[in-house]
Amino acid sequence: MACNFETARTQTMALILAAWDAPGAESEDVPVKWPNVASDLDQSQEGDTNNAPKWARFTMEYTEGGARSIGGERYEYEGLLTFEIYTPGGGNDRLALRLAEIVAGALRNQSTAGGVSFYKVRPRIVGNEGLWYRVDVLSEFKHIGA
Repeated sequence: MACNFETARTQTMALILAAWDAPGAESEDVPVKWPNVASDLDQSQEGDTNNAPKWARFTMEYTEGGARSIGGERYEYEGLLTFEIYTPGGGNDRLALRLAEIVAGALRNQSTAGGVSFYKVRPRIVGNEGLWYRVDVLSEFKHIGA
């Protein structure tokens, strides 16, 4: 089934959120900056690395697209999903990797009802960044749109 860009993004966020907020998940109390959602998350670079807040950010970027059928009734788009994870920089690399595994597990071999498929799901270890230790989860995706 094909869907528009907004539905593709909403369904993708819901897929991740279901795993991220699952009862008992280690990520359950880690806030996420979703696109176009107001947040009071403190991202200042001042303070103690051991007391920096844990947080994450979701982005979905389209990189290619074009007609999939004769007459241009359906379109196929490709892109890159990035889920950035920030944990306090004072030795929390293991926590960041465990949180990355939650997101990767939510995306591996999955598709949304609207036709977004995820592949090449992988971590990117950025390391220390300001007060935080950062690990990204990257996934390429295909989206069949109307």
